[in-house]
Amino acid sequence: MIAFLSGLGVRWQRVVRYPDYYPERPGGSAGRQLEPALIDGRRLGPWLDTLRRPAKQPPFVVQVDDVGDLVTSFRTLRGFRRGVRLVARSAAWKVSKGVPLTSGASLVGQLMEVCLRRGVTVWLDAPFEELVAEGPEVTGAVISRDGRKLRVKANAGIVLAAGGFSRNSEFRQRYQPVTGEYSGTGDGDTGDAIQAGMAVGAATALMDDA
Repeated sequence: MIAFLSGLGVRWQRVVRYPDYYPERPGGSAGRQLEPALIDGRRLGPWLDTLRRPAKQPPFVVQVDDVGDLVTSFRTLRGFRRGVRLVARSAAWKVSKGVPLTSGASLVGQLMEVCLRRGVTVWLDAPFEELVAEGPEVTGAVISRDGRKLRVKANAGIVLAAGGFSRNSEFRQRYQPVTGEYSGTGDGDTGDAIQAGMAVGAATALMDDA
């Protein structure tokens, strides 16, 4: 996936101190993770306003590798140096009046750039409703758009890239179980795509993972 997206122009950078997600597995170590490179959101033009991000731009431009050092910025030389670089980087962006995008915002922004370069049609405000199945095959999807329900045929296939179910209380209780309603994810992380897949016979895995 990384090679494919890199070939389309998505840029990455190594996260030197971030550990593997399963460090106990053979070969597990730190330094193999990647994060999207820092980009200027102004590259998106009018599409920047459609990107979900904080209403007020944070005062500092923080990347993943910064975090581990910043907590020791007043106790270690390494942390102090990292803090100085962070302040300088943030000041430079402020002077340039740029719109720094890091981490997930950078990834989404760069993917949108790829779509625009390749002439992909992007529909916003078009909620997914259900999958259309003909026999054993999924052949399309039903979405809502401009007050109507549209049945969209898929010529090659459908990718359900809709996250997990952190905002779905029923699924949280059934599969984890987790008490309470708090989640740090977006409001739309309700498991709709997972349920739609299950409705047409798809298998699931890692539902107990978080």
